[in-house]
Amino acid sequence: MINKIIVPLDGSRLPEVTLHYAARCGQIECDMILLAVRVANDNRSQYMLECYLEKIAGIVKEEAAKFQEPGAKPINISIKVLSGDPAEESFPCR
Repeated sequence: MINKIIVPLDGSRLPEVTLHYAARCGQIECDMILLAVRVANDNRSQYMLECYLEKIAGIVKEEAAKFQEPGAKPINISIKVLSGDPAEESFPCR
């Protein structure tokens, strides 16, 4: 059973296309993590990425509510901003 879904986002349109499909997680009870990776030593981008992810989380929650069964627990969405090389941090299990 799926209990956690990670959605990597970089602020571009292409990854955002997947959000419609991720919102369908409202049909199952699972947690979702919206993930962004900022370049190391660029502290200015931390706040911008957090704001971006919070905005996206609100959109996904609204969309997910459309797919939820009545009385089902709302989807739990958290955000995470990592620091480092985006390719390395997004897929650490190589």
